[in-house]
Amino acid sequence: MKSNRATWIVIGSALALIASVILIIQLRGGYTWSETYAENREEEEKDPYGVYVLAELLRDYFPGEDFVELTESLDSINTTDVGSNYVFVGRTPYMRDEESDALLDFIANGNNAFIAAQYLPYALADSIWLQQCEIDTATYYGYLQFNWDTLIYANFEHPDLRLADPVPFQFLQKDSITWERDWAYLELDQLCDTVQQQLESLAYMNDDLICFSRTAYGDGYFYWYSLPSTLTNINLIEQKGIDFAARLFSHLEAGTIYWDIQRKDPMNAYSQQDQYYNDRRLSADHPLRYVLSQPPLAMAWYLLLGASLLFLIFRAKRRQRIIPVVAAKRNTSLAFVRNIGRMYFLQQNHRQLAIQQMQLFLNELREEYAIPITTLDETTVQRLAQKSGGDAEILTRIQTIYAAIEKAAQISDDRLIVFYQLLERFRDSKTDN
Repeated sequence: MKSNRATWIVIGSALALIASVILIIQLRGGYTWSETYAENREEEEKDPYGVYVLAELLRDYFPGEDFVELTESLDSINTTDVGSNYVFVGRTPYMRDEESDALLDFIANGNNAFIAAQYLPYALADSIWLQQCEIDTATYYGYLQFNWDTLIYANFEHPDLRLADPVPFQFLQKDSITWERDWAYLELDQLCDTVQQQLESLAYMNDDLICFSRTAYGDGYFYWYSLPSTLTNINLIEQKGIDFAARLFSHLEAGTIYWDIQRKDPMNAYSQQDQYYNDRRLSADHPLRYVLSQPPLAMAWYLLLGASLLFLIFRAKRRQRIIPVVAAKRNTSLAFVRNIGRMYFLQQNHRQLAIQQMQLFLNELREEYAIPITTLDETTVQRLAQKSGGDAEILTRIQTIYAAIEKAAQISDDRLIVFYQLLERFRDSKTDN
């Protein structure tokens, strides 16, 4: 008794310690400092590297025009639109090849695609740039380069957009700690002359590294901005960040903005192909949706699940001797009948084989319908037909042929085949019904 009490005290103390550590980790700081690029509109406090501020600015960027959140596959986007804008801001847009093709059709019909990302999908880069240069994306990605630094400066090429002083950007972490990071840029020299003539350099990082470009594709334009972190909340809370972002998006046409929030997470993007994941995403009215969206409630929920699991593990300890498993007795009579039937078949004794088949058939009916059957008389035939839904006429023919077989000294191959086919026809008729 004392041993059990000590065990529970140890378990309770360990759980309390774990809960305290989780609370300290979760509540200290209050922000997620990773590059989530999430809107977090349901939370009171916005993550530094989310895009809540940018999304709110773009909602009213073009007065009178629609702001559409893309939460489904790009296959469903209206590719016949003209003058609309597709906008993605994240580390990379996770797109299936079919979705890349849909976006390319959207651009070619006279629309704009603005992608702020460090990496581009292979299918997009291949169709817009690399195919024209006959470069294989599977082995070559030289146009994408990185500048590792703690501080960069960005400015525009066009005189009307150029700022008097380049805008400085840093990758800050908690307590204003500055980290060195990979700032992506476009290495134009790695592309062929054809693409270099089509591509416009719109903004530079550190004076000569292309960070914002435009490429004509069909009747529309493809924009790539390689510094997505500069469009996050931490940079847009300052006026210089808002001014820089406004100049970036001034390249778009006044029209509908398709704001892509689905392709930031590979799980969300690719799960559209697999109903397994869709079935497990919490609906808006799911009782756990609010609980899991609030860190304290989510932590309490997982703590409850963990404590319940530990309780079940320790409670599952057996308090009695293991009861041995006794194998059930097997009915070997059917196997015996089948073996006898094989013997008669090898001996070419068709009459005895037919008799064994009849015994096996009657035994099946007895076990399946719990009817004491010794022969297929008229009363038994009607009961079996009613219970099984099978054809009563077939049962009558089976009994007639079987009576003739019993009286005969020997039967032919054809008679045995006909009898066997009748048995199978009844089995099929009751199965179908």
